[in-house]
Amino acid sequence: MSKPQSLAEFFGIDKVEFNVKDQEDILRSTAHLIIDAQRYFADPEYLHNPEHVNDPSYPQGGGDAGTDAVSDHLAALVPEFKSAGLNTGWVFFRNRPHENEDAYGGFYKVQPDRETDFFAGKSTTSPFEDRLEHYDENSAFKAMLEEKGIKNLIVSGFNTSGCVYKTVLDALQADFNVCVLTDMTKNGAGGDPRLEEKLAHMREEGAILTDSNSVLETLHSLG
Repeated sequence: MSKPQSLAEFFGIDKVEFNVKDQEDILRSTAHLIIDAQRYFADPEYLHNPEHVNDPSYPQGGGDAGTDAVSDHLAALVPEFKSAGLNTGWVFFRNRPHENEDAYGGFYKVQPDRETDFFAGKSTTSPFEDRLEHYDENSAFKAMLEEKGIKNLIVSGFNTSGCVYKTVLDALQADFNVCVLTDMTKNGAGGDPRLEEKLAHMREEGAILTDSNSVLETLHSLG
């Protein structure tokens, strides 16, 4: 796939001047994708198995002070990306296909719009790998993005070294342009000593790693 080197290339802005139709197409084909913004991954006080709180074999959650702070940042900035005209998508973890976005404690500090936003459940690290049936070779998530005409993914959320990392790599492999908001992603409790290595790998594979202010500034320039 092509490897964008700048936000201008990411958004397909290849001319000094572009008309309203170009702007509308850029916004329509771009989605802000928020990964695993659930209490289990972000809320430092969440207990997933409160009846087994003293048994380490029952995981309780991975939130800490860092994920709590990023949750506040997400809650403040998700509406700004929406007001700029982007689609908003929520990827959430669940164990079984019938479970909805309320699984694992539900969303933490953020309020999705259930009428306008889109949702994708996953039981693996990446929604591109999730299958309704084990023998299904097609990615329903990829098909949904294509049906919506989405080409550009702006990614934020939790488990930077796991779910964010794998989703980004899968999206690049599927020929989407990807931008990761480093100030709106976070690993949970314990961190990951290989974080910098994985960030570098995402960049090497073609993702843009930048901050929310830079992207919002570019989006506002389209208005």
